[in-house]
Amino acid sequence: MVGFILSPLSWWNDLLVNVPLSYAFAWSTGKFLNLFIVVPEWLFVNLFIFGYFLSNLIGFVLIHYGLFGIKKDKKASLRKMLIVSAAYSLIVLAFFQLSICDPAKACRVFPDWVRP
Repeated sequence: MVGFILSPLSWWNDLLVNVPLSYAFAWSTGKFLNLFIVVPEWLFVNLFIFGYFLSNLIGFVLIHYGLFGIKKDKKASLRKMLIVSAAYSLIVLAFFQLSICDPAKACRVFPDWVRP
């Protein structure tokens, strides 16, 4: 059930689960990095995308093992899940790169300690 909630297979999970988890990941990692370096916007966005990728990947892995259990050929199935998750994340990254989706213009998503 946790895998389904984290995976991109449900229509509501991005807004209610993955985006808040990704933002929390980017914020906490960025806050830690801010102790040592100034965190630019591009780094915060990349941390957000990486957190989003991780939440989807964990969701896919949990769904896979919940449905099929651990098989003898788990290395091949894990590779397949990583490829699917990477492809999905590349699509999301393309949305950011092509300015189809730009959270910086839509609202203020960066904390005060993030510099342009």
